[in-house]
This record gives sequence, structure tokens and C-alpha cells, in this order.
Amino acid sequence: MSPTRTRTETGATTSASSYEDDPRNDALDPQSKGKYDGIYMAGFGGDRVARGCHDDLWARAIVLDDGKTKISFAVIDVVGALKHGTYYGFARAEAMLDPALGLTHRIFASTHNHEGPDTLGLWGVDTVVDGKFPLYMTFVDRQVARAITEAAMNLVPVGDVTAMRVSPAEDAEPLGLQVRTGCRPPFIFDEDLRALAFHDSSGAVIATVINWATHPESLESENEMISSDFPGFLRDEVEKELGGTAVYFSGDLGAVEIVGDTCVGGAPPRNPDGSNELDSRDDLGFARTETIGRTVGGAVVRELSAGESIRVASVDVRSAEYRVPASNQTFELGRMLGVLDLDPAVYDPSLCPGAQGLCGPAEQYAVTFLDRAGAPRIEIATVPGRCSPSSSSASPPTAGPTVPPPTPGGRPSRRSAMRCDPRTSS
Repeated sequence: MSPTRTRTETGATTSASSYEDDPRNDALDPQSKGKYDGIYMAGFGGDRVARGCHDDLWARAIVLDDGKTKISFAVIDVVGALKHGTYYGFARAEAMLDPALGLTHRIFASTHNHEGPDTLGLWGVDTVVDGKFPLYMTFVDRQVARAITEAAMNLVPVGDVTAMRVSPAEDAEPLGLQVRTGCRPPFIFDEDLRALAFHDSSGAVIATVINWATHPESLESENEMISSDFPGFLRDEVEKELGGTAVYFSGDLGAVEIVGDTCVGGAPPRNPDGSNELDSRDDLGFARTETIGRTVGGAVVRELSAGESIRVASVDVRSAEYRVPASNQTFELGRMLGVLDLDPAVYDPSLCPGAQGLCGPAEQYAVTFLDRAGAPRIEIATVPGRCSPSSSSASPPTAGPTVPPPTPGGRPSRRSAMRCDPRTSS
């Protein structure tokens, strides 16, 4: 296996007064002609223009190869990304990959970062004006392809894999960092922090894969500096303590907010006196964001150091493709106006008969790590889009554990509905 990372920083324009109508943007997207070619930031309201760059955004990739299956995982520090755009998207990055790399499967994701450029087109000066920067979009595609290529060409034999999964009840450091109060029900969390560490034959860490479920938006809507938000500090903490390359994937974070978000005053206490110093909007700066990232990163380091070591012999990959009919009329308007720049052949509404909006393709993967006896030891499941924990915790039709019902002001966890060993799942 091999990990790698490439920067996707923006070089943000400092002010609207430095406006230029870059003809290279116009060539990629004719609708860019006459539009301010600055960096609009994504994730909150529109017309938030970046005035600088605080820390790098990244395209990070890890490639696993068991001799039969060779799978890449790539993730970028943006709010969201399409696979099939008219001039950009993961499919374009995929097309840049040399077939000689031998990849059998390719999985793409974004962290859902709210402090980076608009990569969908939804946060321009207003709803009907595209906020994307075309040249930057194609640059990100190249960086994704570069990250995957470098990882695939620099494979290192893996000795053991260490796996961990921990809840705030077991490691109190992440306690009180996820918020979901009465303003965004239902009151269901995926509280668990998950991670894998891949070691070489000497025991040194080659890479870590981290999974946690809350919005990367701790800097909130007043920030005008490009940043990867808390995942950047989290990765840095893990790399500083364990070595290797840290790759962060967001979990089922739909409507799960970071502490101090728009819903304040409802976070669990972090201190014996019942207080939570982060449950406030008094100081939403980078120092607070770094505290959150390094706190979660520190928990990953501690738990991986005590995690179970597994000798993985092979990787099994199952996948499915299907179409998702959307009911969001704003998305359909964006498609018709060309704001979203969707590939018309791929996003043809007629491919979802009876749907009232956008018709999108979806891919889903189940990746299982098997030991030498062929027993499954680690499982990874991907879900397209911004999955809500409530949608992934429905009670099965057969007898078994169920999720606690939501109660006003309460925060029941999904943990009681999980039957897998907490030390061998991710």
C-alpha cells in the first residue's frame, strides 16, 4: 500500500478591486465571461469572497494492493465534488490515470469543508450565479490524479494493520465536540471516532485513515481565509506523533454540527463543573479550530497505540451503481441554468422516470479486509452524498438491537445498534 498527498491551495484574490476576466476561465465555462474571477467560499451563504489563505487544502490518496485487487481512496478538502461535470470532476481525474497503474477500483470523497472554494457553483454572488473558479476546478482534478498516481507508484509492503473505534464514553477527549440540538432534529449521533494505521515490516506507520462524523465548519461564516478547518490540524497531529500520511474521511455528518456552531448551549460538558469552553461563539478563530483538531487527533494517536493489530491477507471489494432521483428544485434550477455544470448525458432527468428534479448517478462500496483464514476483520462502507446518521440507523426488519428513540433534548447514540467488535471496525 502507499499514501500520498498534494496541495490544492487557491492563491485567493485579495479584493474585488483586482478584478480580471481571465479568458482561460471563459474558455472552460462560457458563463464565466464577465464574472468576477475571485474565489467564492462555500458552505454558508453566498457572496463570501476569500481574501487570503491560512493553510493548505489537500488532495490525499491511499492505494491498497493485495496482488489481485488494487483500490485507491482519494479525498479532497472541499465542501463537495461531482464526478461528472461538463469540464471538471472526479471522472476527469480518473481519465488522467495511466491504465498501467492497474487500479481495479477508485473511490473519491470530499471532507465537506466549509472554509474552502465553491466547488459546486452554489455560493456565488447570488443563487443564479456560478461561484466556481474554472481553472481551479481543473487544477484540483490534476492534483487528485497526481496523488493517486504517486501512491500507486510507491507501494510499501504492509506488516500489520491497527484498528480502533472509540466513543466519548471510552475516551473523553472528543466529548462535547459534536452538537445536534433542538434546532436540527432528530437527536441521533454517530459518536464514534474510527481509525486505521498501516505499518511496514519494521512497525513504522506508513499511513493512517481517520473517520469522524461532524461538519468541518468550526471557523464559521465570518471567516474569509481559505483553510482545511479542523481536519488539517487533526491530520498534522497524527502525522507528528505517528509518522506517515494521515488521510481524513468524514462520516455520516448530515445535520451534525461542530461545537459552537449555530446551535450553541446544547453540547455535552467537557469539564467536571459541567462547562464546555468550546460551546460558544465568542472566539471562532484558528486557535479554537486547532484545539478541536489536535484534541481529536490526540485521541486517534492514543487509541491506535492501544489498538488491535491485525495481519491482513487480502481485500474484498463489492460495489453498486444506481440513480438517485432528487426533489430539490434549487438543484434542478441550477442544472437548467448551467450553474452546476453537470454533464447533460449523465444527469439526464429522463433517466429517473417520475422524478421531479435532478437525476444523479451514485456509487457505493463495501471494502472488507480479510485475515489469512479468510475471516473478515475490518469493514469500510461508503455512502454517496452527505449522509445523515438517522438514515443509516434504521432498525432492521429482523430481531436485533435497535436505535433508541429520539427524546427532546436528548442525544441517543447509534452505538447500541452496532454489533461489530469495536476494535476491528472502521
